[in-house]
Amino acid sequence: MVDRKNAILWRIRDQPITISTDWIWEQWSYDDHKLMFGLLFSLKSFTAKMDPTNVEKGNLGVPQLPGQGCSFHSFQTNTYKLSFMESPSGIKIILVTHPKTGDLRESLKHIYNLYVEYVTKNPLYTPGTPIRCELFNTSVDQYVRTLA
Repeated sequence: MVDRKNAILWRIRDQPITISTDWIWEQWSYDDHKLMFGLLFSLKSFTAKMDPTNVEKGNLGVPQLPGQGCSFHSFQTNTYKLSFMESPSGIKIILVTHPKTGDLRESLKHIYNLYVEYVTKNPLYTPGTPIRCELFNTSVDQYVRTLA
């Protein structure tokens, strides 16, 4: 989970739904993270530009507001599937899973709802800082285990 400035707020570790190579987050450098966020930005911009329902097409690379235009939800390689959701508040949820994992849009929405309930409503949480809310961690952990 990242904020609108692409700062990593929270991540799932060692969950059954994730691929077995948690090295994606453990061994990536700051530049690798920037590269991934650049890819997500580019895919979001490209899908908005290619939207056949939008008559006014902006230039590629122009930032889109969350929820603006059409968006992509996932892409898949032969070794993993990346599922993505951006909330109206700019929070991005990214799940890297096995390539045979189905559509995770409802799961991403559910995780976001848990975030709203247990993190944003928590008076001790400071926006933009890493999430250290045990109730949120436990709730997401229990939910993700039901998906496996």
